[in-house]
Amino acid sequence: MIETPEYTEDSVVPNNKSRACDAIRFDLKYCLLQCDCVKKENKTPRECLKSGNVPNECKELSRLLYECKRTMFDRRWQFKGRIDY
Repeated sequence: MIETPEYTEDSVVPNNKSRACDAIRFDLKYCLLQCDCVKKENKTPRECLKSGNVPNECKELSRLLYECKRTMFDRRWQFKGRIDY
């Protein structure tokens, strides 16, 4: 099983979390680079994600990243704040 790094408020996220949804984006990149499709078949992470040949964890992170990006444009979330984990 693929282990993804977990973050707390005290830990340092790469690139100082300068962009929105950065922690989710980092976890998705890590997950995709560790899957067999990228390692054994020498495909790009994007090709693997489009073909669906990735673990469910990566698919869930992809959906979570989509939801996080969507909240940046949704005016209802202006008062609630962005979804981040």
